[in-house]
Amino acid sequence: MGYRQVTVEQLGVVWTQLKAGLSNRAIALNLGFDRKTINSYVDGIRRLNLPPDTSYGVALPLLAALLVENGKAKPSMAALEPFGAEIQHLMCGDRSIGVAPMKAKTAWLVINERYGLKKATSYETFKRFVRTRQLGGRETKASIRIETEPGDEVQIDYGQMGS
Repeated sequence: MGYRQVTVEQLGVVWTQLKAGLSNRAIALNLGFDRKTINSYVDGIRRLNLPPDTSYGVALPLLAALLVENGKAKPSMAALEPFGAEIQHLMCGDRSIGVAPMKAKTAWLVINERYGLKKATSYETFKRFVRTRQLGGRETKASIRIETEPGDEVQIDYGQMGS
């Protein structure tokens, strides 16, 4: 199974089930998490030393502090971080000085060549970096899909207008 991030609400469920006397194994089965994951969060919850009469609303912000460590490291994305402004400049271009915008693949090749990142990043990582930080300078266009019953209309994907 792939990486799955634990939410604050799920951590609250772990806490309430732990308070109800369930074992770590039972909690892991109930929530569908690996037992080692539950074990590490239960250790964190026990280190908080929450009194048994603590309400769920009071406990939730305290439990949220345990989630700070809950994140998958992204070293490839971090390698691209210092070049964010340059990547945006490459992909958007500058019409005033006659610099045309580059496609993502070309910008990735330029950045890799300039800074020797060939082994640190892949093109897929580069695309994800550009997409999450919206460095491409292009707006995504919405498309409308019209659903009809089979046989209600004819659609042609090719054609020519004019002479």
